[in-house]
Amino acid sequence: MDRLTHVLAVGWNMTTGADAGSGSDAADMEVVGILGQRRQRARRRFFQAVLEDDDRGVSEGIEAGARLNQVNTDGETALVVAAKRGFSRIVRILLDAGANTDTRKAPLFATALYWAVARGHIDIALLLIERGANVAITTAERDGPLLAATRYNHTDIALALLQAGARLDSVDRFGDTPLLNAISRGNRAVVRALLRAGANPNLAHEDDGRTPLLAAVEGGQRKIVKLLLNAGADPNRADEEGRTALDVARREGRGEIVQLLEERAAAAAET
Repeated sequence: MDRLTHVLAVGWNMTTGADAGSGSDAADMEVVGILGQRRQRARRRFFQAVLEDDDRGVSEGIEAGARLNQVNTDGETALVVAAKRGFSRIVRILLDAGANTDTRKAPLFATALYWAVARGHIDIALLLIERGANVAITTAERDGPLLAATRYNHTDIALALLQAGARLDSVDRFGDTPLLNAISRGNRAVVRALLRAGANPNLAHEDDGRTPLLAAVEGGQRKIVKLLLNAGADPNRADEEGRTALDVARREGRGEIVQLLEERAAAAAET
């Protein structure tokens, strides 16, 4: 029998006697004290429960009044910790309890959504998007959810982010855009979705001036080349070295792509 059970039993017995008042009050005070200590322990253990994927411990901490949006010594909230580690049950419990999806702290200023995407936790990323997480927030390193989704080739996440209004033409610290990332992965579905959403087909790499069209030609991706041309990509746009997509296609002997580019160039010259 633990102390709380004992005190409750003794307190109940005291209320049956003639002088029950003072004894009952003392028992009540001890019960309050014991419950208070338990709540404090639950609050203190809250972050540890998150780290251990202990849904019961997390729920007890929340019920005891744990602050959902406080940060640990790494500057991460409980939601960020759970999303980063792929603990989908914990993420759902925290969201249901009202955790802020977008709280972020130094040094990286990364949100739970960013980490879910970067670590490939698709179910968590989709849940966070569904719950209204900000899809446009970037980190201190100029990275964001859509950039990460396209870089790591997470098609379902990228499509959900686009539907939620993610930034189409953001540029990461490597100079890449979501469109360039999708092209480098040969992900035609995401390229098509980006272009339909309004991504700039001529936005070149920040450092070397490589255009999306040139990147697709280098990869021998004829169908993506066609998508880009239909979206208004300029076949005559050169990179920092003066190379155009047609130059590269001819040099690499990509006959079908050369034909596509020449036809488009000829059509442009007639207008």
